[in-house]
Amino acid sequence: MVKIDEQVWAERIANGHGPELDRSTLLIWESWTPDLGEMPPRSPLSIVGFVSTAEKPADALYALDSLAGYGAGLWITCGGRGPSPWSLSEFDLAGIGVVWDHDGDRDLLVEGRSGPVATAQRMASTRHKEELLFGWALATGYSSAVAVSTTPTP
Repeated sequence: MVKIDEQVWAERIANGHGPELDRSTLLIWESWTPDLGEMPPRSPLSIVGFVSTAEKPADALYALDSLAGYGAGLWITCGGRGPSPWSLSEFDLAGIGVVWDHDGDRDLLVEGRSGPVATAQRMASTRHKEELLFGWALATGYSSAVAVSTTPTP
């Protein structure tokens, strides 16, 4: 899941600043300070979190926990008896949310944290993931003009 900054997105497109995937460039961009001159392009999106629909709790926990430095995690499990109390305690300890989708109902079983783990620091790898997602969104046809024009009006 990402949050898109429509203004930055439009600026990047208008100025021809597509996704930057060179890690050394991103390292410079992430360490840039205003006293060095004009700021480099900002990221048009930020990572909010990740969702797993893995069947096994251990698979979801491993995947989401490995991404904890980038954003929040949510496991959506479907049907059956729901996750065991032991599994729920593991997700709770990791700060990962759990939603159980069953019989047309959805129950929030573990709230989880918002954002990355508290000890995470923004690094060039964070920006690299954002730029990859920016590139993916462009390649799949996302446009801020489309997003704005398809928003229902009250």
